Amino acid sequence: VQGRGVVVFHGIDTAADIVINKVHLFKSHYNQFRRLVIKLDELKILRGDLQISVVIQPGIAEAKTRAQMYPHLVPPVQYPAVQQGEKYRNFIRKSPASFSWDWGPAFIPSGIWKPVTVIYNQDLYVEEVGLRTRVVNPKEGIWSVEVEVRCISLVKLKKYPTVRFDIKHLDNGSHLSNETSS
Repeated sequence: VQGRGVVVFHGIDTAADIVINKVHLFKSHYNQFRRLVIKLDELKILRGDLQISVVIQPGIAEAKTRAQMYPHLVPPVQYPAVQQGEKYRNFIRKSPASFSWDWGPAFIPSGIWKPVTVIYNQDLYVEEVGLRTRVVNPKEGIWSVEVEVRCISLVKLKKYPTVRFDIKHLDNGSHLSNETSS
């Protein structure tokens, strides 16, 4: 690899030790639902081979350790016997059913459950795009669409990037509108 880049873990469940090129980055990542983005230039990894090591820790052990460090009691302290659930699910972010439910056992799975990608030689990494729509005038078919773009800059920017939106007709692909913003 050579140049600016990021490693993106799209889904790690849940407690993990991550090492990139012998640089220990994280003792743990406590949220199954969050993407983890690591900028490689901050680690001084600009060229050469990229070696990534991920050691997954048992989720229940991590949750128990965090619960013991917390100064207050957090319910539920015990689940019904028929459920045979595990305590401490409030201390790491996982699917609640992982710690048991009335319909299933407590398996508490762990692992890399979504892709890991390496992206190089880009100035800007688009991490997330969100849309919020609402009807302004239903009789005339007028809508308001708010777009939120969350980016990570891989270089020092002198100004905000320019964003262009094109709105096309769903049936025939003709341009209805376009707008440029910075």
